[in-house]
Amino acid sequence: MRCVSITWLAVLTGCGRIGFESGDPPSPDTAGSGRRAFRGLCELERVAIITNGISIDDATGAQLQTSLAVGCSNSPVVRMVSQDDPAIVEPSTGRPLLPPDELAVIGGGDGPNRALAYLLASGDTPLTWDSSTVRERGTGRVTASGSTTTTFDFPLLMVIEQPNGLRVLSGQGQRTQGTVAAGLWFATRLSPDITTNDHGWTVASWTDDDGTLGATPADTFVELESGGGR
Repeated sequence: MRCVSITWLAVLTGCGRIGFESGDPPSPDTAGSGRRAFRGLCELERVAIITNGISIDDATGAQLQTSLAVGCSNSPVVRMVSQDDPAIVEPSTGRPLLPPDELAVIGGGDGPNRALAYLLASGDTPLTWDSSTVRERGTGRVTASGSTTTTFDFPLLMVIEQPNGLRVLSGQGQRTQGTVAAGLWFATRLSPDITTNDHGWTVASWTDDDGTLGATPADTFVELESGGGR
């Protein structure tokens, strides 16, 4: 494990998640292309932040997008869309309906985010999780385990790719402040080096120990493990 001291970046906060049409063609062979790596997100020129109406989730989604643009040094066309729009998320399944050339960004977990719940259930997420354990999907290996509280959580950041090539950037915690911590971790740790980051997911721990209420850059963040990507 590696302890990291993070320095605040003045960015917005927000969250998101996505799906595919059964008739869409499968994505091409992407071995070595970086499509499922954080660095591969820099090639996308359009971004949709999928909101769920929860202020902290939506703010984290916005923060993820802003931090990504800062790290990639680009200016994508950005729109904020609601998961309640049937043209964005299929009402009956939660399947995201965005085109493959637009990045979907989701802040928050699979409880309030129907698209993320769909991606988790359909087997597309590189990680799986429950209330106390995070696992790498492909191996079943535990990457984080323990009880979370309002002052301790496991921020998760993932690149998720659908069979039709649609990609999603997801940032979440097990609890509300863990989601805030995920946005901070992305902004301060991943964004500065994102153009060379070959990983497709990262798991950290966050401890609220700076004497203030809620996740802040002065808290303790520990990178537990990163992996995936291509």
